[in-house]
Parts: sequence; structure tokens; C-alpha cells
Amino acid sequence: MKFQESFSLRKLNSFGLNSKARWFCEAINLEELSEAVEFAKERSLRIFLLGAGTNLILGNQIDGLVIKNNLRGRTFSENQLKASSGENWEELVRSCDLKGFQGLENLGLIPGTVGAAPIQNIGAYGVELSDRLKSVEALNLFTSETVTFSNTDCEFSYRDSKFKKEKEWCVTSITISSGNELVWEYPDVRIYLEKHNLEMSSGTIYRAVCVARKRKLPDLRRFPNVGSFFKNPVVTAEKYKITKDPSIIWEGHRAGMEKTYCHMEKLSSLEKLPNHGFTVSCFPFKIKKASAGFTRAVAILDH
Repeated sequence: MKFQESFSLRKLNSFGLNSKARWFCEAINLEELSEAVEFAKERSLRIFLLGAGTNLILGNQIDGLVIKNNLRGRTFSENQLKASSGENWEELVRSCDLKGFQGLENLGLIPGTVGAAPIQNIGAYGVELSDRLKSVEALNLFTSETVTFSNTDCEFSYRDSKFKKEKEWCVTSITISSGNELVWEYPDVRIYLEKHNLEMSSGTIYRAVCVARKRKLPDLRRFPNVGSFFKNPVVTAEKYKITKDPSIIWEGHRAGMEKTYCHMEKLSSLEKLPNHGFTVSCFPFKIKKASAGFTRAVAILDH
């Protein structure tokens, strides 16, 4: 197993940020993962787990050991599927479609790896991973103990889980149960099926979801971005009305209470920009008593 110092992570994150890891390694099996954990312990290094590099923004320097999770393997049985955490999520969903394994079709084209899926309790188009997940296997980074968690043990909620709150766990594999019922009521899915006069099946739902996501989200290969949405603000607002729990408010708004920042999304005319040679200036609008305001982003060419 190779440990590298001052390693550039530019090619390992969807934004292409040239972040440097103090130490870096890749783990392709549980033995190498355990070896990497011991390497970090011996040198008192913090451990940073890296999957597909989507849904995160890296700082200039990562002061610790970055472990790239490359644990691979997936096995299908009649009514369940087991997949290692380093597997690409979309490739897994696509393979389910090809094999006729029903249950994950609504979660197509979500970027990332299998290991990240239960942490965030990913969801889309009427289905959450917790609806399909049977169990999670994870390695404790402090004790090196491997534990199997049932669905209930994972403490799933909307875009949340035990693993998101307790950082000492590294997910090594998940087991999925096939779904008995198709979920097609989401408007984007239903309209696609009706428009193309398609019979409802896991395959047609998967294709409808892919069409909808491609229409709404920029192509990672052309426009660097985090790759996905995080929380639906409408769902959060409805939940807050019932619970009055301020902890569910979108993290971006909470961060803005502590320090002013600009969050840019839904930018236009990006295709007109060169690959380099410009500066982005943002002109924010302040709105009285609002938790956020819109920003006018302008690209100024160097020449």
C-alpha cells in the first residue's frame, strides 16, 4: 500500500479544486483500509474519507490522511443486493436496471459512491435510501471494529443518519432489499410516462428520472459543481411548521447567521466563459430581516 505526501486532489473532486492532502492513500479492500487507519493512528493524523469527490468543497490544505475509498464489489440475489462502499452509485443503479432488480430506479443519476448514500440518506422522486436499505456494515476508525447496523440502528431521517452525526464510522458495504411497489406519482415521472405512452416499470421510471435530473442539473463534465441538491426547502418548511425545531433549518442559512457568505447557484451564460482568464465579482442585495438574499454575479475578463 502506497502513502503519498503533499498529494494534489484536483482530479478527485468535482469542482477540480487544487487541494493538497498532507498524506494520501487508496484502499481497495478492508485490509488496506485497516492499514491506513493504523498509519494515521501511529502519526496522530486526522482521517478524511473521500469517495467520488462530489457534494463537497475542499480547502487549500487537508492536514491529515485522506483515504480514497476504492472498495469494490456487488452481489445480487433474488430479493437483495450487497454493494461495497467504493462502488459508483449511478453504476450500481444502472446495473440494477439491467438485471431487473427493482427498488433503486428513483435514485438514478445521484452522484457519489455507495458509501456516502446512507450517510446522507439520499433520496429523490419519492424514494429515500432508508425505504430500501436492509443493513450497513461499517468500520470504527477508533477501535478498528466492524459492526453491522440494521435499518433501525442507522437512525435515518430526512437527509440524515447516525453516520452523519457520528464521524468515527467508515461505511464499508450496504445491503439493499428489492422494492415490491413502484413509486411513479412524482410529477416529473408521471408526466414523462404519460407523454411517451410508456407502461410503468422500474426501467421506464429510471429513464424518466434520468431525463428529469439531466434537465435540472448541469453536466459535471462541462460545468464543475457539487453534483446534486441537498435538501428540499419546501419539505423543511413544512416540517418546521409541525415541529418548530430550528435545527432542521437549512445549514446554509444557519451558517449565514454566524458569518456573511455568498452561495452561487443557477448561474447563466456559463458556456460563454473561457476555461480561464476571468474574475467573478458578486454584488449582493441586502433584504431586511431575510435569512438570505440574491446576488448578481458578473464575470470580468482579464483582457
